[in-house]
Parts: sequence; C-alpha cells; structure tokens
Amino acid sequence: MFSQVTPKFQLPEFGLFTWNVPENRLVADEVYASIYGLSADKLAKGIEIEEVIGLIFKDDREMCGSFNACFHSSGKAWND
Repeated sequence: MFSQVTPKFQLPEFGLFTWNVPENRLVADEVYASIYGLSADKLAKGIEIEEVIGLIFKDDREMCGSFNACFHSSGKAWND
C-alpha cells in the first residue's frame, strides 16, 4: 500500500491594518506590530502614519512620501 503524505504549508503572516487618512491614525493587529517591532497595545489605539514611515528603509521612504502626498491631495491611489 501507498502511504499518503500530506504536505504542510505554512502561510506567511502579514498582519492587518486600517489607516484613517483624515485623522492620520493607523490601527493594526498584533501580527503587524510584531513585523514592525511596535507595541501591539499602542497600535490597537492607533498611531500616526509618520511613525511607521520612519521604520521604512531610508531609500524607500521617498516613494512612500510621494504616495502619501498624492493620496492626501487627490484622494486617489498613487498610481492612478
């Protein structure tokens, strides 16, 4: 008889967040907090988006800044 092997797949954990643009508050779960090394309690209450942008690799911040400026001024996604 053949033995059936069931492969084990491990899905990456991404974390979930919500960004309230008018109030400039990012609220996220504990997985998101773990990824960025932030306090889960603090993220549950919400932080300013600039705090997260400060954690982004320095060379990538320019793109993030462009995205934010475009989004804030037009209300559209940065690539529209």
